[in-house]
Amino acid sequence: MGCVIHTLLINEASRFIADNDGGSAISLVVQNCRYQLKALAICWALEKTHSLQCNSLTWTLYAFLILLCLRNMAGMKIEIDHSAELVEVGYESLLKGSFEGRTVAVKRVPLDKIKKDEEEAMLQLDHPNVVKLLYRESDNEFNQLFLKSKHLKCKGRMPHHVDALLQLASGLEYIHSQNFVHGDIKPENVLISVGSAGKDEILTLKWANYGLARSADERGKGNLNQTRENHAWFAPELQLTRKRKRDVEEKNYKETAKSDVFAQGLVFGSLFLNGEHLYGSMENENEIPQNIITQNPINIQKIDGKLRDCYENNLLKKMLKHDPDKRMTSTQVVSQLKAIKDKLTGKEKKLIQLCGHDSRSDLTEKIRNFIQFGVNLNAKDDGGRNALHLLCRYYSSPKLTDAIKLLIKNKIDVNSRDKDGLNAIHFLCRYHSSQNLIKAIQILIQFEIDAKATTNDGSNALHYLCRYNASPNLTDAVTIFTELGMNLMTNDNNGWSAFYYLQNKDKKEMKIWFDRDALLGGGSFGTVFKGKFGGREVAVKRVELRHVDKREEEAMLKLEHPNIIKLLHCEKDNDFMYYALELCVASLDKLYLESDSPKKYDGPMPRQIVVFSQLASGLEHIHSKKLIHRDIKPSNILIMKIPGKYQEIIMKWSDFGLSKSVNEKGLHSWSGPRGTRNWYAPEVLKKLIKEEKAKEEEFWGTVKSDVFVLGLVFGYLFLNGKHLYGSSETEIHENIIGKNPVNMRDIDDKLLELYKDNLLSKMLEHNPRKRVSSEDVVKQLNSIKEMLTRKENEFHFILCEADYYPALIEKIENLTRMGINVNAKDDYEQNALHHLCRYNSSPNLIDAIRVLIKHKIDVNAKNRFEQNALYYLCRYNSGSNLIDAITLLIEHKIEVNAKDGFEQNALHHLCRYNSGPNLVEAIELLIEHKIDVNATNRFKQNALNYLDRYNSSSNLKKAIQLLIKKGISIETEGYDARPIRMLIGENRTSDTLISSLALYYCATSNNTNYSRHSTNSTDSGVFSSFTGFHQLSTAKKTVLMKRSVAVYIDSEEDRESDMEHNNQQKSCHPLDLEQCGTVGSAGDEEGELTPVRNEPD
Repeated sequence: MGCVIHTLLINEASRFIADNDGGSAISLVVQNCRYQLKALAICWALEKTHSLQCNSLTWTLYAFLILLCLRNMAGMKIEIDHSAELVEVGYESLLKGSFEGRTVAVKRVPLDKIKKDEEEAMLQLDHPNVVKLLYRESDNEFNQLFLKSKHLKCKGRMPHHVDALLQLASGLEYIHSQNFVHGDIKPENVLISVGSAGKDEILTLKWANYGLARSADERGKGNLNQTRENHAWFAPELQLTRKRKRDVEEKNYKETAKSDVFAQGLVFGSLFLNGEHLYGSMENENEIPQNIITQNPINIQKIDGKLRDCYENNLLKKMLKHDPDKRMTSTQVVSQLKAIKDKLTGKEKKLIQLCGHDSRSDLTEKIRNFIQFGVNLNAKDDGGRNALHLLCRYYSSPKLTDAIKLLIKNKIDVNSRDKDGLNAIHFLCRYHSSQNLIKAIQILIQFEIDAKATTNDGSNALHYLCRYNASPNLTDAVTIFTELGMNLMTNDNNGWSAFYYLQNKDKKEMKIWFDRDALLGGGSFGTVFKGKFGGREVAVKRVELRHVDKREEEAMLKLEHPNIIKLLHCEKDNDFMYYALELCVASLDKLYLESDSPKKYDGPMPRQIVVFSQLASGLEHIHSKKLIHRDIKPSNILIMKIPGKYQEIIMKWSDFGLSKSVNEKGLHSWSGPRGTRNWYAPEVLKKLIKEEKAKEEEFWGTVKSDVFVLGLVFGYLFLNGKHLYGSSETEIHENIIGKNPVNMRDIDDKLLELYKDNLLSKMLEHNPRKRVSSEDVVKQLNSIKEMLTRKENEFHFILCEADYYPALIEKIENLTRMGINVNAKDDYEQNALHHLCRYNSSPNLIDAIRVLIKHKIDVNAKNRFEQNALYYLCRYNSGSNLIDAITLLIEHKIEVNAKDGFEQNALHHLCRYNSGPNLVEAIELLIEHKIDVNATNRFKQNALNYLDRYNSSSNLKKAIQLLIKKGISIETEGYDARPIRMLIGENRTSDTLISSLALYYCATSNNTNYSRHSTNSTDSGVFSSFTGFHQLSTAKKTVLMKRSVAVYIDSEEDRESDMEHNNQQKSCHPLDLEQCGTVGSAGDEEGELTPVRNEPD
């Protein structure tokens, strides 16, 4: 007998191995079995190779145990690499593994040690700075928690200290906002997330290890029944608790959110001290707890002085308050860190300005002061350039190499790139021709800059060196790059090699092509065509040689700014000079042409504040280079469309034919004003009217003249194409001189409230000496932008905080009139439509959505979790206007089948969270608009899984019926590997259970059109696997097994009484025998039922 069992089991195990990739299964057993089982596996493998002999009974036992092991492992979805252990602490281990082809971290915990509270916390918490639990499963010995992957050795860059602190503070604030206390905050539980980061990407910090996490009560307290060995990271109130109860084997700590804040302060201190503890040495186990109790942070003096100035009084001391009641909350920590970051941002801008101006003085000491203050050296300007870029671009001092070393030593990103794809070595090769060029290149290469990197136009450092650089050391510099393996014959995107540039350095024979039939515009002396420069589409300005103004060429070559048109190349033939310029789609005056004009620009435009900021920034840059534009007007402001997903629009200054250098006082020598007559400052206009011969005198026109005309352009935009000072030329001249902006009253009141006194009046000041500078305009616009940001937050607040705001529509209209960004997003990347659909179910919801759509809100915007507004409606709104709201969003092209980060669509959310009376109608509406009813989420669950598991509403039956009728899969398996039949009935009343079971029985029956159905007791098998079946009374089991489901589906209502109650009250349950037929009635075989059958709805 033993031999027979042995043979059967061996054969079964062999079949299993054959079905699971042969010999690899033995390897799997050996890797995964523990203790005796591993030995048994090895023995069995040896027997299969005839190298070991045992009696049949022994091998029966061996085969049985191995088969159990293999069977258990067959259902595992997480694969573990046991050779790649990341961390081991006590009985827990963190291993490298994979899940569905993705590298993950697997936390492996013996089942007898599993902490259900940790799983509960991690399943609920979803934040970028909190480690996310995405899956869990168990075998006979271990519970495996699948976490987002983390590595001890990371390729990316650590965030700047204030950003690192903000990430951690934001994560802890989120944990507390979900009514959890972390309870085990220490450096070991701060994980570094790599994600998809490459070596140049900034890493993310995340809180992990919720073994001590507990739900907090209303006062933020959570009970912890946990013995913890390391008390170095305990708040003082917990140290005292430990001291009082040191003789108690199991301690009951009263952990609060404030205790977490104290421990977080200790972690912050450890970051500042490069791993040391604020309160003592980790080598002395008693020193730190004692110093915490006695309020003695002995190592705080070791923190760098500038960092202490920034953080000690404003943050650390408030987090480390001995009395928890006086200690900061996690929300206050986040707010204070944001304030500190704002302060540092101001310093970072000054550093950028310092490095962005040419200077012969030694900047190293000034840079060192910024570094000591703790600024982020990797901060960038609007063009994406950091301090290293700007030094290599502008700094011509012999101290350049010292400054470069100082920045690199202090962790500036040597491989950072600007928006055009240039790194520091590109800037050096293009702009730097001094004696220390060679040494500077060598330093950058020594510190592993990517010398072979190419820019957005395909140029490498060698291209720039050969094309632009006139250094006497050019040959030596070229040799450095060729020795690195760079080829002089490699072409850029324009089709030219470094060797070609070198050959033609002194020639003006580059190839610009243009289409004579593609006229873009023209003036008195020049014409602009559409053309190509290399492989790139450009605007080609053609000017007769006798009218060439070298000032324009020189001005544009000096100017490099994202809001100034870029001169790419110039060349000439015998008659003309040709300029290859960036190609734009239109000029500003084309925005306000009649709708039927073929030249009208009808494309997207940035918000007014963005347009103003871009124009002011460009003009400030022109003035900073000691130039004045002198021809500001709408036709000289170009609209450029940047290719890409979001079609970014950028405003650019153009036409520098009138630009002229200014002296130190900002004055310029005037040779006759030539601009369009409606766009003059009053001081220039007076000269024109008096017809003075300006070329014979020094004219007191300054950069302030440009500022006045910029104010006219702002007014032009406010008035949708009208001039601030009138309509006719004569009227405009008189009103400018007479200080009478007659059309100012036509500007929207809300815009005037924001701009007139703050900005517009100061720009249009009649006296140029009292007029603001372009730099002042930029600062004031930044202030207005901050004010609008506050208004945008108010916008979200109004929609968030109240289900019904009495003047909601009016308030939205007023805020949009001020120019707020209706598409502004909060920290979770939610826009106003998300908030409205989440929190508002009042009667004005539909009108509010219409107003937002009218103002061009992005209906398909997604939050951080890839969810659009339709998800929010389906999840949070069960009001009477749900159907109208969904219909309105669908009419405006919201993506019905969009999936979120967990691969759930709107139907998943609707079935999981909506128990309202309109559930069925909402499901019908989504299905009508082609939502995929069989879509499954990341854990292979469809909408019916969610409906059965989470929904217990009165219309559950109809909802299930509808989904089944529409072809939803019944046998889809969820993450816990149980089909739907195992989920139906969880947490339900028995009557609702019968409804669900009956519907399932109908859907899975092999013959749903039957008229009779056996009632033998053996038929209970199809139902007995359902959760809750055995808790039913015998009568209800009988009814369930006897009833034709077809009758049940067509019953119009479910009555809540059970069979026993029916017998007493004479009421009829929809499954009552008398309603459906009679057991054993005439014409029927005994034990059979003839149902009254109707066609389903």
